[in-house]
Amino acid sequence: MTDILEFFGGIFDTSGWPPRWYCGVWTDFHGWLYIISDFGIFLAYALIPTFIFKFIREKEGIPVSNVFLWFVAFIVLCGFTHLIDAIMFWYPIYRFSALIRFFTMVVSMVTVYKIVQIYPQLMALKTSNEFQAEIEQRKDAEYKMREYAGQLESSVADLEQFAYVASHDLQEPLNTIKSYISMLDENLKGKLGDEEKEFMKYTLESSNRMQVLLQELLSYSRLGKNEDKEWVDLNKAVEEVLNDLKSKVKESGADIYLDTLPELYTSKIEIHLLFQNLLTNALKFKSSQRPLKVSIRSHEREEDYLISVEDNGIGIDPKYQGKIFQIFQRLHNRSDYPGTGVGLSTCKKIVEGNGGKIWFENKDQGVRFIIVWPKNRL
Repeated sequence: MTDILEFFGGIFDTSGWPPRWYCGVWTDFHGWLYIISDFGIFLAYALIPTFIFKFIREKEGIPVSNVFLWFVAFIVLCGFTHLIDAIMFWYPIYRFSALIRFFTMVVSMVTVYKIVQIYPQLMALKTSNEFQAEIEQRKDAEYKMREYAGQLESSVADLEQFAYVASHDLQEPLNTIKSYISMLDENLKGKLGDEEKEFMKYTLESSNRMQVLLQELLSYSRLGKNEDKEWVDLNKAVEEVLNDLKSKVKESGADIYLDTLPELYTSKIEIHLLFQNLLTNALKFKSSQRPLKVSIRSHEREEDYLISVEDNGIGIDPKYQGKIFQIFQRLHNRSDYPGTGVGLSTCKKIVEGNGGKIWFENKDQGVRFIIVWPKNRL
């Protein structure tokens, strides 16, 4: 303990040791070569941390920055050992030199420990060649993705064109069939038996149903092609829909609540069709157990509007979340609830065509359709 106290008490005491010039036989060339080399090494060690700090500052977020700081401390202390070696040619501060060497040893051991800790991370770092290879792979993947997207877009366009042509061109022969059936029914009045009359009735009903289906398919194929967009006051648009459905609203005895609704930048025709389908469903699928209540609400958020159409009807089983928005999908018998199965798929196409989302949530009584509509989608 006495030796330790004596050591730190005379940390800069040079008595007892001669300057290094007087230790051994030094020539001027040999001595100055040693001194200049130590000073040069010290300067190099002093400059290296400058570039390391610059690197850490400019490359924020690198996972090994803590190790760099230990490495900087190690380099600085190594530089000091060389500087002190040069100084001791005139001032033999051997105690201070020993202390600096001890700190250098401690920091170097900690640095080695830190490097061992991050060795897996260092091995995971990619070389420039590996990065270049990854970039090339991503370019190839992006090219293929664009190619597939182009093919998909072309296929969708072909399908939409087919749906349009099929639904449009099939209406003429269907009208002809309906006309001949009607004429046949008129000409054979009083001559047909009960079974033949039933056949005639079913044929005419099927023709009418097919005509409605083709008209809805034609409307569906045209969705998204209307570029005539404008700011639509949703309050007025919904009022117009309710006016069109006035007889159905009266027949159902529905109590309809309208919240203050926003303005949306969209096609007026499509927004009319969207709420016509949603409200028609609410009126159609009412419960016989309670008076029908329908509410349309809106909640403004930072980047979009949350619009809901809610009723207390018979509801929808949650297991049909994915199926219900597919075209021609029906959950009920046609005899119980007439329809074509195109309405909700039309709603989905309209909403998604405007950058939004639509889904439903089942309640204890009824169902809530929720629409997310983005703001200012010009």
